[in-house]
Amino acid sequence: MVRTTGKTTNGTGRRIRSIAFFCLRFAILIPVCLWLWTFVLPGYAWCLGWSGVPALRVGFRVPVEDMTVEKAGKLNIGTTLTYTVEGKPRPIEVAPAISNIPPFVALVLVTGGLRWRRRLAALGIGLAILVLTHLLYIVLALAFSSAVQDAPQVATALAQLFITLPFVLWLVLARWDALKEAFAATAKE
Repeated sequence: MVRTTGKTTNGTGRRIRSIAFFCLRFAILIPVCLWLWTFVLPGYAWCLGWSGVPALRVGFRVPVEDMTVEKAGKLNIGTTLTYTVEGKPRPIEVAPAISNIPPFVALVLVTGGLRWRRRLAALGIGLAILVLTHLLYIVLALAFSSAVQDAPQVATALAQLFITLPFVLWLVLARWDALKEAFAATAKE
């Protein structure tokens, strides 16, 4: 407890309540974002799949003939993107790797103290980065599919990166000021 001008304040209690309220708002919003994502996911996978075709054909000389998206599983969590290369289907299970958008959106939306301009900028920049990393993942997964089969730990490492990326983006884009203050306070102590 800190005494200032005869009044007692408890900064730690206020901070705990603030964190608890943030967690509550996140717990309420994330199911909504995930539910909405189930409707967007197949179309998003389709757009990513076709966006990757030029890079595959030109950059990696992969003769892609066709691309399809198959919805599967409850809430589309088994959605698969399949490229046809030289008459053979080459499926990529994309849903786990590209489903990091809902947590990022929920984190930015429930973050208190952000003005709408900053919130929209964080969403725009973060979503652009996530889309580019998803596109990169799909292109590399197909271009190096035989190498990934020989070394599946590479795919696992990339999946872990994609799982944590929304939280890193949220910290940098929406919470950077608070992060700087925390580091400064720690450095003073």
